[in-house]
Amino acid sequence: MNRIEERMALLRQRQEKALITYMMAGLPDLRRSKELMLAQERAGVDVIELGIPFSDPIADGPAIQDASYRSLCLGTNLKKVFGMLEEARTEGSQIPVVFLLYYNTILSFGLEPFAASCKKAGVDGIFVPDLPFEEQGELLNALQKEDGPIFISAVSPAAKDRMPLTLQAARGFVCCGSLTDGAKASEASRKKALQDLKAAKHASPVPIIIESDMQTADAFAIACDSVDGVLVGAGFLEELEKNGYDAEAVEAHCRKLQKRIRSKSI
Repeated sequence: MNRIEERMALLRQRQEKALITYMMAGLPDLRRSKELMLAQERAGVDVIELGIPFSDPIADGPAIQDASYRSLCLGTNLKKVFGMLEEARTEGSQIPVVFLLYYNTILSFGLEPFAASCKKAGVDGIFVPDLPFEEQGELLNALQKEDGPIFISAVSPAAKDRMPLTLQAARGFVCCGSLTDGAKASEASRKKALQDLKAAKHASPVPIIIESDMQTADAFAIACDSVDGVLVGAGFLEELEKNGYDAEAVEAHCRKLQKRIRSKSI
């Protein structure tokens, strides 16, 4: 059981929801990326999803694409991010960290060197949005040989025929896509979304996490009442930008998010 699984087990024991944040490695630079990670840990964030910049992030929206481009322009690469995380671990950081990266980045680095570097740096999970279930074997074998990070899966509840294949091997938690904002969605679409989420949660052996920027009461309520936790993605990047990547401001913001998510129970 690694840090992600330990944290999820603790949250379930406490009957609490998980708060996961997304940030792009290398913004505004690697030193301050580490400071921001430590600030989130102090604030009680449960898991950090750390984006590795890529030239063609086709699975991401405009905010993350822009962040990825700016990080690449600053010279951020996978090797440097490994070094940054390893430094944070030597300073005592124990927060679970998931790398979100594209498969070409792993292939370029090499499967076995990647798995070994993950183990050495203290990566707890990886999420590869462009690697389908049927093609995960080689990477999973490399990770398992090193007793390295777990593979974080994603599902679309609407694709019911594929969901069992993904869930049967899931570890840590499973990501679901974001919900349409409650103010803009029709009643029928919201009802269908709720049904799909509840079906996924019922079938999953691990917690179901949904992306929500927690900007509206409706969207937040739907997310919290239907799943086991929330991933705050593009909205969190915007908050980092707005606060000038100030660690104290980010810590305060995360404490507010944590208070909101902890007010809900499983």
